[in-house]
Amino acid sequence: MTVYGKDGKTWENDPEGLSSLEVSWQLGIPEIAGLIQPTVVSYRIREKDDATGFFIEQRKPIPERIDRAVNRIKAWIRLQRKNNSDKKVAIFYWNYPPGKQHIGASYLNVFASIANVLKKMEECGYDVGTEAIDPEILLSNSLKYGRNVGNWAPGELEEMVENGKCVLLPLAEYQKWERNLSVNFMKDVNKDWGTVEESNVMMWTDPKQEKKYMVIPAIQRGNVVILPQPVRGWLQDKEAMYHSKDLSPHHQYLGAYLWLKHGFGADAVIHFGTHGTHEWLPGKSNGLSGDDPPEVLIQDLPVIYPYIVDDVGEGLIAKRRGSAVVIDHMIPPLKKGGLYHEYAGLEELIGDHDRALGQDAALARQYMENIIKKIKELGIEKDIEIGECLNIDTHSDVQHKFDHEVIHKIGEYLQELKQLNMPYGLHTFGHVPDKSLRFSTIQAIKEVVKDIPADELDKNIQEGARRELSSIIKAMNGQYIPTGTGNDPVRNPDSLPTGKNFYAFNPDKIPKKEAWQVGVKLTQELLDNYLAKNDGKYPEKLSFVIWGTETIRHEGVLESQILYLLGVEPIWNEWGKVTGIKIIPKERLGRPRIDIVVSSAAEEMFGQLTQYIDQAVQMVKRLDEKDNYVQQHIKEVTDKLIRKGWPQKKAEQYAAIRIFDEAPGRYDLNVSRIASASGTWEDSSVLGQEYLKRMSYGYGNGLWGEPMEDVYKMVLSGTRMVVHSRSTNLYGTLDNDDFFMYAGGLAAAVRELDGKSPGLVVANMMNPAKPEITSIDRMMGMELRSRYWNPEWVEGMKKEGFEGANKMAEFIENMWGWQVTVPETIDAARWEETFEVYVEDKYGMDLKEFFNKKNPYAYQALTARMLETIRKGYWQPTEKVKQTLAKEYVKTVIEHGVACCEHTCNNSAFQQYATDILNTPGLANPDAMIQYAEVLKAATGKSLNERKAEMGKILSGVYAKPCPRKY
Repeated sequence: MTVYGKDGKTWENDPEGLSSLEVSWQLGIPEIAGLIQPTVVSYRIREKDDATGFFIEQRKPIPERIDRAVNRIKAWIRLQRKNNSDKKVAIFYWNYPPGKQHIGASYLNVFASIANVLKKMEECGYDVGTEAIDPEILLSNSLKYGRNVGNWAPGELEEMVENGKCVLLPLAEYQKWERNLSVNFMKDVNKDWGTVEESNVMMWTDPKQEKKYMVIPAIQRGNVVILPQPVRGWLQDKEAMYHSKDLSPHHQYLGAYLWLKHGFGADAVIHFGTHGTHEWLPGKSNGLSGDDPPEVLIQDLPVIYPYIVDDVGEGLIAKRRGSAVVIDHMIPPLKKGGLYHEYAGLEELIGDHDRALGQDAALARQYMENIIKKIKELGIEKDIEIGECLNIDTHSDVQHKFDHEVIHKIGEYLQELKQLNMPYGLHTFGHVPDKSLRFSTIQAIKEVVKDIPADELDKNIQEGARRELSSIIKAMNGQYIPTGTGNDPVRNPDSLPTGKNFYAFNPDKIPKKEAWQVGVKLTQELLDNYLAKNDGKYPEKLSFVIWGTETIRHEGVLESQILYLLGVEPIWNEWGKVTGIKIIPKERLGRPRIDIVVSSAAEEMFGQLTQYIDQAVQMVKRLDEKDNYVQQHIKEVTDKLIRKGWPQKKAEQYAAIRIFDEAPGRYDLNVSRIASASGTWEDSSVLGQEYLKRMSYGYGNGLWGEPMEDVYKMVLSGTRMVVHSRSTNLYGTLDNDDFFMYAGGLAAAVRELDGKSPGLVVANMMNPAKPEITSIDRMMGMELRSRYWNPEWVEGMKKEGFEGANKMAEFIENMWGWQVTVPETIDAARWEETFEVYVEDKYGMDLKEFFNKKNPYAYQALTARMLETIRKGYWQPTEKVKQTLAKEYVKTVIEHGVACCEHTCNNSAFQQYATDILNTPGLANPDAMIQYAEVLKAATGKSLNERKAEMGKILSGVYAKPCPRKY
């Protein structure tokens, strides 16, 4: 690629790399044809010729980048020419945060998938070793000597090294290799981590030789090495997590990639499953230079990346920043959750009540009493906002009818719950699901896209599984991988068959006309709901979370909502391309112009759209209309800044910024990590502060990625509601940490500023034919009931073994994330139901036996997290619940060892709390408690008192900085 309008030095120092226009025509459009590993090799600049006085445009080479591009081409050619039996292949899987239960990928059974790939490689003549290719053996080896260990657990690392299979890299060898890396890059690494001799991440000292080694956990099978991608490092350096703006990869992260290149001699690297951290390292947003960490680490190695078809936005980051050739894979089978146990009983009660009305008043009253009791037991009133309607006297002779509207709401809710599709288990790469699961998935697709034949869908699902494996072999042979669109297959069946190198679409057409129409409808629904609940008053300010991957799914609906709130509409040309925007006249708009704040803008992917939103704000601020909240708020912030001593022109410019995100090329929002590290903070204000610090870079009004935390606080303050979107039938609010990290983090930031959480709603486009605004309480409640508390979902995950158990622990960890970012979303009823399903096993699914056999560390993690929720004061259950959780947690530690994730192994306050509960006479055998303490000491290398003293120092560091002022 050629960079335009910048000389080489300017480009090297530019955190953006490519302009938004260049991203569209140098990346977006060529990706449709199959562009891979985009590499800047020259720049084009206009210079004046001194001799003639004319301006000349010249293309000038960047020699180091040309060498990189040439070496990449040579690497792919070598794959074409080299015998398969001689090729060396590295396969990375994900194990982060550190912890024995945390191995897996997004909706993919990783070890079963790797086994399928190894079998296919063996068929094609690759040397994959002589050990049996079995997922259970791969998993066992991973737990023994192929996992990441936090620097808080040196005993765990020692035990892993003693197994004799880890790669022990001498520091002198590492230093020899790193001397050839970018000087600027290594300066940053040493600034953040010290020299390699000072590093404490995955470092082991041989006590006999007194020699320090870098530990690279790895499973070696013939010419294949299977290893965890190194941890990012934030949890290993708490000071950096709370106070640093960014963080370079640590020495062992470098060492693993350098060893693959120079020690192992890899011909190709497979990053297995959605998603790793390599492509999210600091550096330019696009058009990376040789100093940018993703480029430094991957060097000229071919990268092959199996990636879920429903996450195109993040997959594009892997392609553009991680040099990946994507092989997209199918989502897991979908299946109706249906109504089960109590919910089926509630539906029957409502039917009985309806039949009794008008026939037997006493019987109807009894049914009504039972319905109200059941709703309260299940906590459904939170989901459908009928709490006040349940406070009625069921024994009154006057009031013998249950309000028809309330009954209708409950019935409608149950019908929607019955029809929701849930993921049934995980996908296995290259595996064709059973016929019944293909049928239920096809049924889910045809409910949305009715005119596609079922047999065609079935053929595409089966063909996709075959193509997944054949494409990964083709990639390892240096062959072209056909391209195609990705997306949620339910919304876009054209994303099938899988096994292709997916792309998005032309960003210049966003928002599409149809998306605009949906956006207008949803905005009106949002405003009508707000008016009904707020005495007819309009919200003055709303804040939005935009994700590129969501924009790709819904084609600009959320952005349309933003424009319509401002009272601005797009202009399209005859080919559907957005060419500009225009003001909607006040008489046609018929309401105030609502102020908006965008936090997380996907500006690097949809830069032109970001500029249109900014342009809309700048246009609206000039309109002298009554109830122009945009103009009013900009003037208020401007006046505040001037009173602080700012020059008027600068104050006016900054006050009109409405788009905020992380700094260009930074992906380091730590809300999720801080939530997880709950032993390092005493109150949840640190989460809002983290969001304000990281997301306070302004975009627009002549600025791009400008730090302005004080301005951001002023602009964000007064937000009445946070709006996010959900357009996927797979991903929800609780199956990953992104939703609470961004939407919840934004709400926490507003609460930190204003002392109160804003409302939080979701533009729900799971079914594009029935878009609606859904409250976070309803969306999360339905997800809990249709999936995580549903015996059918649990059975599906049980079939996935270790990784299914991990998904059970994962959603509970994400419940915790919501608990501390938006406390109103998780009430006691939600924790109690989770406890009853997973600890008490209320549905008799033999869960304890399952966890013990398949993944006791997941059970340990989930019981510990529930107990930590109690310790932090968010949940006040009975003493019996508290004691049960403490017993179950300690029992797993004694029987299976400690998982050594952040909250089970690096939280001394929690460990003391569990100990104190069980020290109550008669609750636990004293010998067992001694054994528990010994297991923890062996893992961490320190006694509980030593760990508490160490954590005390961390806490004093966290709270040493002043808290932000209110605005």
